Amino acid sequence: MNKIAIVVGIVLVLVSAGFFYVFVTLPDEPEPVVYVDESFTFVSPEDEELVVSYDQSADFVRVSFADNEYELERMVSGSGTRYESSNGLVVFTEHQEEARLEVDGELVVTAQLSDGRLDDSVIEAEDIADLGAVERNDIEVVDVPVLGQQCVDSETVDCAALEAAASVI
Repeated sequence: MNKIAIVVGIVLVLVSAGFFYVFVTLPDEPEPVVYVDESFTFVSPEDEELVVSYDQSADFVRVSFADNEYELERMVSGSGTRYESSNGLVVFTEHQEEARLEVDGELVVTAQLSDGRLDDSVIEAEDIADLGAVERNDIEVVDVPVLGQQCVDSETVDCAALEAAASVI
């Protein structure tokens, strides 16, 4: 009777260890990728649209082009951003508002960002003359059009110096 109890005890310990091993070492379910609502449209010289949506962390991108949709993961890039499919056959790169899509080593499209956040227009004197301060929640925000941004005074940023530099240009 003692031998049976020992064998049953050993079997229970082994079964418990097996269950523990299986459930602890199973890979976690990957979290679904959630893309932000905003998308960016790049337009090729042939007027073809390349539409790009990023997830919140920008680790993944969904690229739509010519009735095809690709979900790609961010890779290390020396300059700009680079995304690849898990098998490396689809590559999307973006640098200075130019996007490139390659499939199976072939360049499919090169396109420019359509909303033209950086345009090649000349900055006129009247564009930089209208530097105005706007009060928002007791924080002084200064528009600096020559930089295309707003300045918020802080310990590390001196909006007056930026404003003066912009007026020199």
